[in-house]
Parts: sequence; structure tokens; C-alpha cells
Amino acid sequence: MKLIELFNTNILNEEVNSFFNEWYSDSSWISLMTSGSTGTPKKIEVKKSKMIISAKKTNIHFGISENSNVLLCLSPQTIGGKMMIVRSIVGNFNLNIGQLNANPLQEIDQKIDFCAMVPMQLINSLNYNSEKLSKIGKIIIGGAPLPIEIENKMSKININVFHTFGMTETLSHFAIRQIGVDRKNVYNAMDGIKFSLSENKLIVDYPEILDQPIVTNEIVNLINDEQFEWIGRSDFAINSGGIKIFPEVIESKINSIIQTPFFVTSKSDKYLGERLILVIENSELIQLKKIDFLNILNNYEIPKEVFALPEFVRTESGKINRLETINLISDVGIKIL
Repeated sequence: MKLIELFNTNILNEEVNSFFNEWYSDSSWISLMTSGSTGTPKKIEVKKSKMIISAKKTNIHFGISENSNVLLCLSPQTIGGKMMIVRSIVGNFNLNIGQLNANPLQEIDQKIDFCAMVPMQLINSLNYNSEKLSKIGKIIIGGAPLPIEIENKMSKININVFHTFGMTETLSHFAIRQIGVDRKNVYNAMDGIKFSLSENKLIVDYPEILDQPIVTNEIVNLINDEQFEWIGRSDFAINSGGIKIFPEVIESKINSIIQTPFFVTSKSDKYLGERLILVIENSELIQLKKIDFLNILNNYEIPKEVFALPEFVRTESGKINRLETINLISDVGIKIL
């Protein structure tokens, strides 16, 4: 593997060096932290040999060949960043150390064959550096759902973009769908992985990585043991007046009318049990009216209240930390609808 420093990115370089020191140490294990998007992050230990297995699977699946140029723009403190480095080591790629920010292609001039991003980076690249984005051979996106309008835009660009589904415990992705091809939110298993259900929750059987199948918090429609349609997370599910509501379903419907980060959640209600609310970041960017929701949502899906916050709390991987963000509503939240 050849390291190529593109920019003066001292923080990212320090993180890369720290991971290299851990990778080439005498220990057979690597310490990882789960994302913490739904609760307190926890430390887990995984074998380096299993990370190599995961890296080889990705390299083979996407056909990344030796001496390919890959771009690292994710923090090596996350599983996404760590696995980009391991893939480069295993595949003998040219690892370009880019910028660790929301617009990672801003200073890119050379051809990139493979890159991993979070949705925020893809969206900014599409808005501000679409020409450079179109020159990347293959891009994998993970960490959070993609807005429908972004998927629609990406499907019109001649570029291979794949939305991945995974978790820290599975050492990155275990299922993939190609944007612009798999338009029905159907994810396909990576080689050697099987799916099943437990009370509509996805079970991942990944014997090469996991000691035993893992029951996730993901609610899915299981098509077969290698395909599923994602519905939402069980830990985000809301029971309002006896009706079970999945926030992600509502979010996918209304993201066309809200051009700023947002999410759907709930607060306690003495009549309904849980009261559906919408939380928006930087409300100055939008003007919402109840009629906007009436044209898109069913009656039980319409938020009872809309709150605005100046800034959301995010995890290191860029995902919105819903639990911590919700706690800000009582202090700095402003009711706007």
C-alpha cells in the first residue's frame, strides 16, 4: 500500500498513524467503539483476521484492483474509516488521505477509483462538486438513510453509488443496494451472509465474522434469506394512540419539503401515550405550513408539534444522535408549528 497525503490534514493524519500503530502492533485484536447513535457507545474487541476477511469481501465485490486510488475521508476512529485503511492494506491500494469534513472533494483533482462517505458528504459533493463526484469510479455510502431527492439526483448521474447496510459489530457492511438500480429499498446480502427474522427484526448470520447470529434493531420486510426491504428501527418506533409508527417512513415522505436536517420522534402524551413531533435543525431555512403535511402524510403520520434547534448533536460518524438531541428541546428548542 502506498500512502498519499493530499492536504494538510493533521488531525486525520494523526488518526491514521494511531490506527497504523495499533494494526501493526503484536496484538491480534483491535479495539472498536459502536456508533452510539441510539445510546451509549460501547467498546468491543475484534480480531484483525476478521477485519481482513471483511476487507477482502469488499474488494472482491466491488472489483477494486491492485494500485487503485482510494480516498479516505472518514475518521479512522469509526469503523468506516478503519475498514478503508484495512482494504487498502489488504488490496495494496494507493490510499489518498483527504479532508475530514463535510465537503471532502473540494480539493480533489486526480482520479479516484473507490471512496466511502456518509450521506452528508455525498450531498455536499453533489451540490458543490458534482463534476468531481462523477469522476469517482465507485462510492459506498453508509451511516444513515439517504433522502429520496438525493437518490433521484444520483440516479441521473453516470456514477456507481451503493448504499450500504451494516454495523460496527459486523465490521462494516453486510448488505448493499445500488442507487438508481434498486429503487425499492431492497438490500442484497454480501457473499456468505444469510438473513432471517425475529419479531420482524432482522437477524444477520455472518459466520465468518460473528460467533453467532446477531439480532438487530432493524425492522425489515424479509424477501428471502439474502434480501430484505428496510422499514425502520425498532428502537425509534412510536406507539401513538395504539398505532405503531416508524419515524423513518414519515421522514422518507417529507424530505422533499424540508431542505435542512430533521427527524421525527415523540414525547409523552397522557391521552395518546406518545405524541408525534418533528425536530428541525436551523428552521430559518424553511417555511412550513400544516397543509404541506396534509398533501403527503396520512392523518396519524402528521406531527402534532414542530420544534426547531440551532444545531443537532451528532456522532463521530456524522449520524444524528437522536437521544441527545431530543434532550436539547426543553432547553433551546423553539416551537414553530
